Amino acid sequence: MGVDGIYQVTTNTPMGKMESTLTLITDGDSLSGSSASAMMGTVEFSGGKVDGNNFTFQMTLNTPMGKMEMTNNGSVDGDNISGEVRSSMGNMAYSGVRV
Repeated sequence: MGVDGIYQVTTNTPMGKMESTLTLITDGDSLSGSSASAMMGTVEFSGGKVDGNNFTFQMTLNTPMGKMEMTNNGSVDGDNISGEVRSSMGNMAYSGVRV
């Protein structure tokens, strides 16, 4: 099945749980897509990498505190997704399901 899909994700942030929709699109071992949440709006990304059911990508968020670089490492197991986002705010775990 691969990692392609739309996922409802919950991330444990320093400000509490944040719900978002993560869209992942593969082309060979390349990854692109978007992350959408009520707090941050929609942020598109490209240049990510896929290795089997594991993936990584980077994106830049425009926050009230300025631009924030985020690195996302995750994996898909069936319809379940989980991983970790690394940023200047620290590491934040997330999990979710394909919709």
